Order: sequence, then C-alpha cells, then structure tokens
Amino acid sequence: MIIKKKSHSIQLSVIVPFYNISKNSFLKFHNSLINFFKFDDIEIIYVDDGSSSNLYDFITKRINNFKNIHFYRRKKNKGPGIARNLGVSKSKGTYILFVDIDDTVTIKNSLKSLSLLNKLNSNILLLKKIIRNKANQSKKTIISSNKKKYIYNFFLKSQDFEIIAILIRRSFLIEKKIRFSNGIYEDIFFKLKLFLINKKKIKKFRYIKYIKEKKLSSITNRRLEKKNIIFKERVWTQIFNYLKFKYPNRINKKDLYDLYMNRVRGELYNNYVLIKKTNYRANYKRQMINFLLQYYKSKVHKSFEIKTEKDRLVHKLLTNEI
Repeated sequence: MIIKKKSHSIQLSVIVPFYNISKNSFLKFHNSLINFFKFDDIEIIYVDDGSSSNLYDFITKRINNFKNIHFYRRKKNKGPGIARNLGVSKSKGTYILFVDIDDTVTIKNSLKSLSLLNKLNSNILLLKKIIRNKANQSKKTIISSNKKKYIYNFFLKSQDFEIIAILIRRSFLIEKKIRFSNGIYEDIFFKLKLFLINKKKIKKFRYIKYIKEKKLSSITNRRLEKKNIIFKERVWTQIFNYLKFKYPNRINKKDLYDLYMNRVRGELYNNYVLIKKTNYRANYKRQMINFLLQYYKSKVHKSFEIKTEKDRLVHKLLTNEI
C-alpha cells in the first residue's frame, strides 16, 4: 500500500526498513527526524518488511501531513536487504542513506549541507559515525583506490561491514545494478560490490551525523540460530565466487582461495566461541555445536598451516579432537 505524494526535486532519500517494531519504537525514531521534515528536498521512505503486526493505520496517520514521507509494505518478510531494494526503486533522491530504525541521524546546517551535497560528484560519501553503549570503537570503512588491498582487508575483517552512515549516489546504484540479496548478512556482499565497482574518489561528508545504538545486552544472552551459521558462511562463498569470476586479474587465484578459507575458518571459530559463552541450555549448546561442526566440515579443508591459537582450535574442531 502506498501513500502518494506530489513529486519534488529530492537531494536526499532516507530509506528505513523495519520488521515487527512497536509503536513506541517507531515514534521514537520518527520524532528524531523532525529536523528533516522541514525541507522539500529530503524524503523519508519507510519500508515494512512483512511485519506480522499491522501498524499501517498507525503510521499513515502520522505521516499524512508530510508530503515527502512515504510508506511501503511488503507482503512477506525477506530481510532488510530486500526492503532496502524496494526503497531504492521508489526513491527520487540524488543520494541515498540507509538507516536502521534503532539509530539516530542528525543534520547540521541543513540548508548549507544540502547545497554542498548538490555540488559533489562522488558516488560514495562517508558520514561521521558514532557508536553509543560500546566500549570499543567500531572498525572504519577503509578508503583506498588500491582494489587488491581493499579485497585483502575485506577478507581479514579489518573494516566496517555495515552499509549505514554512507551516502550513495542513486544513479550509480541503478546504473551498476548493485542490489541487496535475500537473507541476513546481505550488507557484507553489497558493500564489497559498492566499493569495488566505484571508480570515483570517496569523500567524507561531516554535515550529517549517524548515531548507532548498540544494545547493552551481554554476549551471553545473544541468540545464535542455525540460519546465522549458514548465511554467514554462504555470504563469504558468494563473495569468493564473485571475485573469482568478475575480477580474475585483480588477485591471484591461490591467494584469493587462501583468504576465503582463512575467513571461513574464522567464522567457524567465532561461532564456536559464541556458543560456548552463551547462557543456552546444555542440550541446546551441544545441538548447536554439533550442527556447526557438521556444517563446516564440508566447507573447510582440514589441511592448513597452523600459525595461531585460533588455528590450533579450529584444527582440533575439524579433526574431532574436541
């Protein structure tokens, strides 16, 4: 269902996917964008990704008075990436900003900011990103014209994988057909393609600030499901195959395969440690560890050079020594 608005010349489209949120959560986020509502050249696009709760009437009553706020609903839940794709297809802005509904975005000197935005010729602009409720700073998005170096750093997880806090030129996304895939962890593959395909200089744009809210819940209370294990490995396999066929001259095949295997072993280790630290029931822990090992034994070669304690643990897991 669509709330139709009069067409405007839009500089910035803010795309906000959500799924099964509460009324209070929506209001908190919606009210945080109050400074954005004043400008005809900014649009807000909400996308409900097939929520089981029906907030349609509640939301439409709160946006009807704003000509540049739009609301779309998907019938089935397909993940935030597919919801973002819908938002992009409906957007009109020169630049696009993806926002998680738990977070906050502020704009400084709005008229000046949008005037500057209109003059820039970059495909990618990095915003100032602040993380609340987290002791350590997040990894940064690496700006490098050296694509080989970028690929190495990407597999080593030495940078930020999130697609938030970035302005992306809409015409660039559409022309290059860069889209999110189905499922979870879809932003990892999307960000890799975004930065590899881009040939223009990446710049910083500090007039818009993105505040990421990290929940204070302990790692011991995080819920890990089988789909998390499957999709995390799957996204790295997709990335490996994509690079192998799309960029065969960018990086040596053996080096690429070694990076891929190292990353998959890293995900095996990370998931194993996470399961061990959680407060799951003992029976559920055993089930998850058994599933994890069974799944990864068909994906990872047992023969590899052991350089670290992490490597040693992974080798023991793969050879049934634990």
